[in-house]
Amino acid sequence: KRICFFAILSRFLYCTTIPSRISQSAIAELSNGSLKIRLLAKPGAKQSEITEISETFVSMRVSAPPREGEANSEITKWISNRIGIPKKSVSIISGFKCREKVILVVPGRKLSPTDLKLLLLPPEK
Repeated sequence: KRICFFAILSRFLYCTTIPSRISQSAIAELSNGSLKIRLLAKPGAKQSEITEISETFVSMRVSAPPREGEANSEITKWISNRIGIPKKSVSIISGFKCREKVILVVPGRKLSPTDLKLLLLPPEK
């Protein structure tokens, strides 16, 4: 139940967490129709995939390494491809250098949190 933020202390940038007053569900619909995803990223995997959607987080393995924004770019690209929307419609709004991220999705069409969850999950085998 936290959101990452950054603090600069003695010339070092580090990530810490603070309690959040915003919705704590893994996927929430905002008043303007966009969707917020609380994502737990696990960079350096063989392939990018959603591993779990719990009450509070969407867990995702990311194939890109966690350096110079490569993992962040892979996350937004993967989510946009999976949903079928332009990459510019998916952005990270919090947690740029943390594993805990908040992703904003502006789908351009009516998309409920349940619909988004079904689109993100891997297909049944």
